[in-house]
Amino acid sequence: MSRSGILMLGTVAAIAALFALGSALGWPTPSVLGGAVALLLLGVVLAVTRLRRRTDRPAGSPGRLPGR
Repeated sequence: MSRSGILMLGTVAAIAALFALGSALGWPTPSVLGGAVALLLLGVVLAVTRLRRRTDRPAGSPGRLPGR
């Protein structure tokens, strides 16, 4: 599984945990939905920036230096 896929899976798991915790503690629904939207946006931004960093390398440059 790719790094972006793992990050998205973790984001979905965090949102599910937020809903479960909000339900167990009796938090208001709008607060839980706001937190879920914030987590979703954070996950998308992290996935995009990680993917962009990986694909923006010049064609001739190595990913890692040998021996490190």
